Amino acid sequence: MYWLIFSGIAYSGNKPVLKFHPNGEFKILQFTDTHINTAKKENLTSLEVIRTVTELEKPDLVIFTGDIVTQEDPADGYGLISGFFAAAGIPWAVVFGNHESEKGHTRKQLEDLVQKLPGCLNDNVGEITGNSNFILQVSDKNHMCKALLYCMDSNSYSTLKPEVDGYGWFDFSQILWYQKKSRDFTRQNHCKPLPALAFFHIPLPEYALAFNQKNAIRFGFMNEEVCCPAIN
Repeated sequence: MYWLIFSGIAYSGNKPVLKFHPNGEFKILQFTDTHINTAKKENLTSLEVIRTVTELEKPDLVIFTGDIVTQEDPADGYGLISGFFAAAGIPWAVVFGNHESEKGHTRKQLEDLVQKLPGCLNDNVGEITGNSNFILQVSDKNHMCKALLYCMDSNSYSTLKPEVDGYGWFDFSQILWYQKKSRDFTRQNHCKPLPALAFFHIPLPEYALAFNQKNAIRFGFMNEEVCCPAIN
């Protein structure tokens, strides 16, 4: 099992460099669906949860997986988030959900906003569908890549309405990009696949299939259906 924890942050240019701790650990803290709206003072307790959990867990990286700041001017909400992590010296990244671009800002504008914030590791690759597609590498003490974090924009809503309703899905350009990058990294690693995780907002249809299996073991409470797209 690979545990995705390190002591200290190195920098390459203005971006933190992610490195494994000498004991081989690297801790990632994930938050999702915080729906922060500072203008309307909605879900501000999410900010306190983020602060409290981060101080307790002391992660090496924080990844937000969509629907994070959902207000007409997202600069204020993201400014509070980035200010906290800058003071704590913790790098962070965000992939967009389906609600971010409903308040008057395009996903491209959101991309430009977050990429300029202190400690944010977003670096959208461009030329493929979406505005939060990038790969984070976690290196060892010798600066050799030992793990990959694929961050991908699962888009927002169906582009085939009214024939197909519901949530969005990964575009073929994104799938081809992932396949090519995976092959490239594997080739560079002497043809051995690197440990990897993927972070995105809208779940794949397989999540619903797994949950609905007759013998599935479930924990907790389910207050809504799996919000996956109709198209895989």
